[in-house]
Amino acid sequence: MEPSDADLIARIVVAGDRTAFTLLVRRHQAFVRSLLLHLCRDHALADDLVQETFVKLFTNLDRYSGEGAFRSWLGGIAYRQFLMAARRQRSHDNKLDLYAAVPLTATVSVPENASSLDLDRALARLPEQQRAAIILSYGCDMSHPEIAREMKAPLGTVKSWLAQAKALLRDQLASSRPEE
Repeated sequence: MEPSDADLIARIVVAGDRTAFTLLVRRHQAFVRSLLLHLCRDHALADDLVQETFVKLFTNLDRYSGEGAFRSWLGGIAYRQFLMAARRQRSHDNKLDLYAAVPLTATVSVPENASSLDLDRALARLPEQQRAAIILSYGCDMSHPEIAREMKAPLGTVKSWLAQAKALLRDQLASSRPEE
């Protein structure tokens, strides 16, 4: 039987068990890489940010309170690493796009003939805060309060961003449908 995330975290925090950390990384590496690749749309940068995320995780693992899902907490670390990279890029006049092709079909009515490219384009048109909220919600599986904490925004504002983003995505995807 494989140890749970909580068991691995305890072994890492209490005993500095590097084998437990390696297992934790292997378990969550694909999720973190996928999330960062969706955010930055650059394979090399995503790989660098994955490494930075896990270094940050190792140095801050004792801060994980056990409240909420570990995966959401880890997604928050990855998101903050992305934001820091985006700020560095912006300071060099090379802005990163903050959007991703995230699975929205559960809450956004995506027409059958809409492609992932249509979804990417629709997401690219959203204001930055709405894109980030959608990514954290559907890419990281974060709750609304967790998103509010990560984005340092009031809960009502986050709910509003998500509702507005879903409505805009529905409209944009519906208008991109070819005439039948």
